[in-house]
Amino acid sequence: MSYTDIERDLEARYVKGLKRIFEFDNEFMYNNSDSQTKLVVTTEFPSEEQPFRTPHIVVSGIGFQNDTGFGFNNNFYRDVAMNGIQNYSSLYMSQVPYSISLICLGRDDISRNLANRVFYYLNYRAFKYMSDSLMLNIRGVAKNPSSPKEQYPEKIFQTPILVQGSLTLQVEETPFDYLEGNVSKPINKLGKAFTSIRVSVDNK
Repeated sequence: MSYTDIERDLEARYVKGLKRIFEFDNEFMYNNSDSQTKLVVTTEFPSEEQPFRTPHIVVSGIGFQNDTGFGFNNNFYRDVAMNGIQNYSSLYMSQVPYSISLICLGRDDISRNLANRVFYYLNYRAFKYMSDSLMLNIRGVAKNPSSPKEQYPEKIFQTPILVQGSLTLQVEETPFDYLEGNVSKPINKLGKAFTSIRVSVDNK
């Protein structure tokens, strides 16, 4: 079974999605050029030496869980056909609930204004893009109150956005054998291994 890093996958999807959304924003326009961008989207908090003249969205605080009763063993999705064998392998799906924090950072009331835009985009304008196109299956978005982060040399505030959703994982299992004319024959007669299991995340 191949390894899937759920946390890194979620980070990558949210960073990609937020950068794309804010490419079209008229106040916090994102640009991949450090000298031109009016917003930084990252997974790390800025160093103390880095000025906060540019607002930040920090993708952080990822948590997820799984109920094994609804995992791959009990969530048959569909048969997979190959080489004329209708049930060559079976596809199972698992929904992994997750939560993630999008921490908006900026001077004075900038963090609040940025967080309000993130809330708007995730709930309305860009919901289908983030939830459907990036397969993040967003279930809820909450804006938390702003709070001071640093007072010197500038007054920096942070405003967290908490997002909840579910990530879909798939596993394809190949049986040990299949029936051909009521005779059990090994699957590897077609050049396939006796067992083949791989875990994949839905298309990004």
